[in-house]
Amino acid sequence: MKYRLTGTARMLNWLLAASLAASCIAGVVMLRGNPAFAAFVGALAALLLVGVLLRWPVAYIAIATLSFFGAAAALRRPDFLIGVINLLAMIAALFVRSRLARVDSLPA
Repeated sequence: MKYRLTGTARMLNWLLAASLAASCIAGVVMLRGNPAFAAFVGALAALLLVGVLLRWPVAYIAIATLSFFGAAAALRRPDFLIGVINLLAMIAALFVRSRLARVDSLPA
């Protein structure tokens, strides 16, 4: 099933894809002391990246959920900026998900 995005949602979709690609690389590099967990984080980020590029609706829900948990964990510690970044990622994922429109359901 194909989905279409326009305007701001398309820009945010590419921003989410770029941040997931960066987190895929950074997660593996930062967790090199624990190779099993690094492989899991890299694979999860890569799977979400594919989901964003193919515009799977469930990928945006997964990103929003993981970002919410990351923000909640960061705000319990003094990592306020990381919490805000996670909240912005959650808002962007939910916004893009709300703007997905199926191509076959659009008027001709």
